[in-house]
Amino acid sequence: MNTFSFLFTLLLSASAISAGHLIRRQDLSALPPCGQKCLIHAASSKKLVGKCSLSDEKCFCKNEPFQASVRSCVEKTCSNPDKLKVISFDDKTCPGQNISSLPACGQLCLLKSAANKKIIGKCSATDNACLCSNDAFQKSVQQCVLGSCQPFDILGVLSWAKKTCPSHGGNSHGTPSFMPGFF
Repeated sequence: MNTFSFLFTLLLSASAISAGHLIRRQDLSALPPCGQKCLIHAASSKKLVGKCSLSDEKCFCKNEPFQASVRSCVEKTCSNPDKLKVISFDDKTCPGQNISSLPACGQLCLLKSAANKKIIGKCSATDNACLCSNDAFQKSVQQCVLGSCQPFDILGVLSWAKKTCPSHGGNSHGTPSFMPGFF
């Protein structure tokens, strides 16, 4: 599963909006209020929901327009502690992402970079090969990590990146290394 489908999608998979009612297989109370609002806002847009059935978790895990809307909203409206709660919720909703295993500063840097359309460019958050080769994305995350993380946390981010990006010092999952040349 794509590591970046995370980023912070808050997927409707376990939740759905229909006629103004939230239908849930999972408890939204695990999300902070800002995350709930972002999810509800995205889920209320037919354009963002697209062809996904309101109960199709896998579809929303891969629905880039929906994810991008939620990421952007979370980045703009949530506090850092709430952003981390949203990431944790998303990791549970879309298994295999494992973003919450990163140090908190690394999680926040990934969200910040992935929520910026200028930085992410033509890449979707689910296209790991594109993100691995996206210099602007890698530079943004690298600068954020170096400016926000303590040395021990930087090592944790590097370890995570090495395990998840084959073309940049990691393994077969395709996640960017953030710091080429440090490997």
